[in-house]
Amino acid sequence: MPVVRPFRGLLYDPAVAGAIESLVAPPYDVIGREEQERLYEASPYNVIRLDLARDDDRYGAASRSFAEWRARGVLARDREPAFYVYAQRHRSKNGEEPERYGFFTRLRLEEFSSGKVLPHERTLASAKADRLALQRACRANLSSIFGLYSAPDFALAEAAREVVARPAWADFTDGASVRHRLWRLADPALQRVLEERLERRTVYIADGHHRYETALRYRDDMRQETGRRGGEEPFDYVLAFLVNMDEPGLVVLPTHRLLRRLPIAAPSLLDRLRASFRVEAVARSAGRGAFLERRRPRAGERRLGVALRGEDSWFVLVARDGDNDARLAGSTALRRLDVTLLHGLVLEGAASILGLDAHREAEAGGLVYTKDDDEAVERVERGEFAAAFLLNATRVDEVRAVAEAGETMPEKSTYFYPKIATGLVFHSLED
Repeated sequence: MPVVRPFRGLLYDPAVAGAIESLVAPPYDVIGREEQERLYEASPYNVIRLDLARDDDRYGAASRSFAEWRARGVLARDREPAFYVYAQRHRSKNGEEPERYGFFTRLRLEEFSSGKVLPHERTLASAKADRLALQRACRANLSSIFGLYSAPDFALAEAAREVVARPAWADFTDGASVRHRLWRLADPALQRVLEERLERRTVYIADGHHRYETALRYRDDMRQETGRRGGEEPFDYVLAFLVNMDEPGLVVLPTHRLLRRLPIAAPSLLDRLRASFRVEAVARSAGRGAFLERRRPRAGERRLGVALRGEDSWFVLVARDGDNDARLAGSTALRRLDVTLLHGLVLEGAASILGLDAHREAEAGGLVYTKDDDEAVERVERGEFAAAFLLNATRVDEVRAVAEAGETMPEKSTYFYPKIATGLVFHSLED
């Protein structure tokens, strides 16, 4: 595994900044306009004012705010290096309450070619340019990457039981009913145990691919600018939240696709789908619940759901795997994914039915993502969208297999839940 190190985090001082729940925000890339406004109203020190500043010169505004908050004591740097243990508990649709434990750390940056850190999703130049401009302006990691490692014989909550038995530094429940708790792990002996147990592990990026590649670019620029290439400068590291993929509590949700328009008529789409799938109609009279249940995977079958505006039925697509494999690029691990089936055969590329450019469609608002299957169908029923394509969640072992094959999935192939709160801890790149 790449080197992990405790660090002196920058944290909000509640005595100056106020309650921590008014200061944090979801990751920048899942925040809509309405939520951005709500977060702005929550506090003059909410991290949204750094991550998504509203000023015309938003990077300059973020830089000024960040410097001012540090000078006024809104943000204070810890005196001792620490790992920051972070737990999130939520209630699932089936009533279970899984809790995910991980820790914030400094992770030494490694090229993907080293095999020590592996991606699984494609990145976009525009998103990386945005994050790089913000990182240069603030000279800090404002949000972390989310990484996974495999250690079947290691449980973080057990190793840090003395820490998590104490009252948390932060303990709050957000508007989505997710409970967040954060502890400092400052004991050098415990820190060494954590470092040693994570030796020779690979980190698989679960979320934050753009931030990781941005950090690599920033590191290279700073090495060129300063001449310091020893590998132990602050810019040689990135803020990371690491979770053991073998522990319970790790939840991956599907990300469904909604299209505002179809380039071909719905009946034509259905006819062409039959070349790659067995198409099963589910009458609307059976109820939406019956449709959503029918589209879930069964032993030996891969199933996708489709809702089309103006049709009297919903549809379940059952993949004809033997015929489809030859038409899909990539390794077996990649070809076996729902998202590969949908994008490669239906949505985008020369061999697909619709021939779309998914990135351009998403940028223009023609392709929208949601993790809620019921909402996806409802929005088609209301006439807001022409089609909804419902996927099953990508499993953690599938993420690992694709990463180890050196391949990447389309954007929004995974949705690790809950999302990590931005603003709990920052990593300075200056000192």
